[in-house]
Amino acid sequence: MPFSNIKPRRSNRPQLIGLVFGVLLFILWCRSTDKEDLDSLSPAPVEQEKAIEKDPWSYSYEFRKDGLVEVDMEKQHPLLLLIRNAEGQWRDMYRRQSKTLEAAVAEYKRRNGYAPPVGFDAWWAFVQKHNVKLVDEFDQINRDVTPYLALSPQMFRERVDDPALSNPDRSWHFAIKNSNFDRTGPRWWFGNERGLASLLMGFSRALPDLVMHGPEYVRGDDWIGEDYRKAAVEKVKNGSYFTHEELAHYESVDRNPRRDISNICEDTDPVLQHQQPYSSNPKFVADPLAYVSPCESSRIHNSHPLIYQPHARRPHLTPYFVFAKQPPGSGFLVPTNTWELYDSALQPPRKWSDRDNKLYWRGIVTGWNWYKGLQSLRASEGIHLSWRDGARPKLSLMFSEKVDPGFQVDVLVEKGLGGNGTGLMLKKYNVRKLNEKWMDIGLIGEAIQCDKEEGTCAEMERAPMWKRERDLITEANKKFVVELDGNDWSEQFQRKLAAGNVVLRSTAYPEWNDDWLIPYYHYIPIQSNYTDIYNIMSFFVGDPEHGQGSHDDLAQRISEHATEFANKHWRWVDMQAYLFRLMLEYVRLLSDDRDAASFQMA
Repeated sequence: MPFSNIKPRRSNRPQLIGLVFGVLLFILWCRSTDKEDLDSLSPAPVEQEKAIEKDPWSYSYEFRKDGLVEVDMEKQHPLLLLIRNAEGQWRDMYRRQSKTLEAAVAEYKRRNGYAPPVGFDAWWAFVQKHNVKLVDEFDQINRDVTPYLALSPQMFRERVDDPALSNPDRSWHFAIKNSNFDRTGPRWWFGNERGLASLLMGFSRALPDLVMHGPEYVRGDDWIGEDYRKAAVEKVKNGSYFTHEELAHYESVDRNPRRDISNICEDTDPVLQHQQPYSSNPKFVADPLAYVSPCESSRIHNSHPLIYQPHARRPHLTPYFVFAKQPPGSGFLVPTNTWELYDSALQPPRKWSDRDNKLYWRGIVTGWNWYKGLQSLRASEGIHLSWRDGARPKLSLMFSEKVDPGFQVDVLVEKGLGGNGTGLMLKKYNVRKLNEKWMDIGLIGEAIQCDKEEGTCAEMERAPMWKRERDLITEANKKFVVELDGNDWSEQFQRKLAAGNVVLRSTAYPEWNDDWLIPYYHYIPIQSNYTDIYNIMSFFVGDPEHGQGSHDDLAQRISEHATEFANKHWRWVDMQAYLFRLMLEYVRLLSDDRDAASFQMA
């Protein structure tokens, strides 16, 4: 029986009257609730904060399809709008969470168009027991799972059992049989894989027999084209499955003539319609997901080596579990744990006023391989990048205290520098002096993933981009830190949030809980070319000369939100709640009768 739509129930008049009456009571309650009552409804720092003052003329910014917002010099700073919107977004999301199993089931159906999987009641009991707050925010799971529902159960199981995926001599494989948990494969004992196994074992007895596989590396390299994804969603809505002929079409790079990363895009997507006119005005990331979408933004193509590829990615619905993937990626994204965070108790963050107004980052030089043979191959395919274009070397070179003393850069500051609301302006500053004043950024270790014989390693080691080893105490003394991709995602984000740093984040790999993390409330998204960093620093710490026009209070609020999120919403049990719900979806995908494997209220 095909997996079918769950049709909405017919409501009757008494239910409608009751609902309206309940809503009216809720509105009256919200208006009359005092501050102490509100503290139990949403995180205390949100309710204790003074709202950012609203000024209608300053909040008419237009957000672009590529995820950016462009500065209008005649208006107030767009970061004020982004921060204000973020505070409202978090407050609204926190308050609207379902309070009962019935409400959670209804919300699931509203978002996805079909019923939750069998076992949803056991999952609900788990999240209630462990005080998981964001019980409805699992859209990432359904973005991952829904395309696979367009494969028949037999097709899906055939892909799970495909020797290319299930080969015991490759990657990692977990199996649950008769409530016993088994691990095989050469990677199962790696840190992330062991962490995943520990998360699973917390609820594995609630799952039926199954097998699950990982890719050869932590991330999956198969993608799903926009046309493929839309066709899959339509199949699920109609209660039908792909035929083998349809799959052969959608899983072929020959379905369109493009042979680069845009092979996954549709002809009408912004990146192919040249809908991103050039402008020299400063820009900020308003929508991180749109910004890293290869079909929405051409800028991510040109400034992130992990995405800038001249060949088309394989379009394929591969049923593996991945620790990192880009938004178009195939597979099921799973949580990862930061070992140093869980091996010791969370330490209270350092007092904000005792920290330095500097931006800190340390990391090894990962991100791409700079071997001569690979470089020659890339050049033959149209890629002309040097090691300086890597995300980590580029950051370290741009913000080195040893840059050319003659370099200047335009920095966004307030006109009048008195907060008099007369607009914004660009003012030139010496780059070396800015870096000495604001930056503590550099690579650590030695040159790796480079060609010693060709001399690339030596060239990298001579560059002014190296610093002392990373010191977590020094990092904790800084108000601002950078979060940056390596060979995939960095795995440091959680720790930096917990430390109460304001995290400036550049990533092509959204986390499993990115739907929970609100940009400009929990962290600051930055462009992959880093051209917004000086302007962000100027906004928070004030103009480079006198520190006027600073918004240190807003930075402190973001710091507090970050710490609170790490402590209350990125716990071990929060990751288990996500994984438990994902595994219930996976069990339904494996089931012969997906309707029977769907949850119905008694």
